[in-house]
Amino acid sequence: MATVLIPDIVAPEAVEELSKRFKVATLFDGHDDYDPKDVVAWIYRFSNPHPDINELPNLKIVVSHGTGNNSVIPKEVARERNICLANAPGKNSLSVAEQTIMFMLALSKSLLPITKRYAAQGSSCRFSVKYNEITGKTLGLVGMGNIGKIVANIATKGFGMKVIAYDPYVTSAVEGVELTDDRSRIFREADYVSLHMPLTDATYHCVGEADFSLMKPTAFIINCSRGGIVDQEAMIRALQDGTIAGAGLDVTEPEDCPTDSPLFGMDNVVLTPHIAGNSREALVRVGLSCAQTICDYLDGKEVPRIN
Repeated sequence: MATVLIPDIVAPEAVEELSKRFKVATLFDGHDDYDPKDVVAWIYRFSNPHPDINELPNLKIVVSHGTGNNSVIPKEVARERNICLANAPGKNSLSVAEQTIMFMLALSKSLLPITKRYAAQGSSCRFSVKYNEITGKTLGLVGMGNIGKIVANIATKGFGMKVIAYDPYVTSAVEGVELTDDRSRIFREADYVSLHMPLTDATYHCVGEADFSLMKPTAFIINCSRGGIVDQEAMIRALQDGTIAGAGLDVTEPEDCPTDSPLFGMDNVVLTPHIAGNSREALVRVGLSCAQTICDYLDGKEVPRIN
């Protein structure tokens, strides 16, 4: 029977939907009894180690569980074997945007240091940490795709923030956002710089020491995209020497941040393990989108391809 391979945890709603039409091998919960020759589709999330594609001779589509353009299969191999690489664009954008706003608030309100001091000193610490409002401040966005637009909407309408954005692929701004073709303005003027772009050869380490040197010493950097976009060593130096005020990071380089990283010891860093797009609601939307994409592709319909 045609089989969909799911090595990593996905929303049960997606499994239920696929089970109406296929055998579903959910390796993450022990349902690993399947014939590799029957596998026609694979939902890829972060499985490592993962099945050997050479053992899946009839694989027709791999759907990335998210918006990224990365895949478990090299694109040249996919082209050689005529395997469609697809993703689920926009389905977790709201969740990532909310995480971005959360980082801005947590950093501005000194949430991490005040929690630590409260535990150590009791309520006498209440005046020992200074914090700020975000209302009326300037947010600089590098990247104005789905996530950037939602962040801008929350920032302008919810907090009355001034929003400036740089994106060489966007020609018209959404309401309340000033587009600029001067990338350096984002780093010079913003109180919060938030990154929303894919990781490609062109964007690898595209934010580095020169950019941090332009930022205000009171400004924060937020990264809910991919860790490789930022030169992490340069960012750590900027955080340590006070060039910038702090960072909110859902992603790092490497993806699994080593426990001995100096980032974990900084009161001005809020760090999460790439979970921004993993709200309950987002996981359902992404999972169902992956299921629909598999069905559509095998029915000969157009799907959101990444190759």
